[in-house]
Amino acid sequence: QIQFVDINNGWLLYFNFTTQVVTFLKTTDGGNNWIPFNGAGIFYFVDSNNGWSYYGSGVNGVEPPFKILRTTNGGTDWVEQFSDNTSGVYNAIYFSNVNHGWIVGDAGKVLKTTDGGANWNFVTNSGINPSERSKAVFFLDANTGWISTKDGFGNGIIQHTTNGGTSWTTQGTPLANPQGGNSIYSI
Repeated sequence: QIQFVDINNGWLLYFNFTTQVVTFLKTTDGGNNWIPFNGAGIFYFVDSNNGWSYYGSGVNGVEPPFKILRTTNGGTDWVEQFSDNTSGVYNAIYFSNVNHGWIVGDAGKVLKTTDGGANWNFVTNSGINPSERSKAVFFLDANTGWISTKDGFGNGIIQHTTNGGTSWTTQGTPLANPQGGNSIYSI
């Protein structure tokens, strides 16, 4: 995983599948130099200081409890914001600004925050089948966003909201992809 918030500030998560070693690196000079940082799982940053991460702290990282953490100093320190003991790992996280964020995962999980992660709420009206996994989430702003998932028949679909998740519409995809989309992005 790699993410930059501007031309200078970026973070990198490197996982060696052979050794099972995770390395977290950070740059403040556009990637010319990389230094270790205290990573805490899959991350998302909205600026050079504010970021969130998630990981499974149970067996092999795929069993509960699942944790959401926040940093306000670019990854130097992380504070746990939420612990979830229900089944289903998280697969993607996105923040449209420092307050509004979403996290999606297996078992139809969709969570939303409107206060920078101080409170996370399960979204139960997304139309996502509880047996399906969502792999991607993207929001243009606090109201307009998309979640890539599957329907109850295993077909890849997109769930779309224009009112911050109050209601959702299902958008089909032209691709016959039984796994759903792995990434969503819009300008």
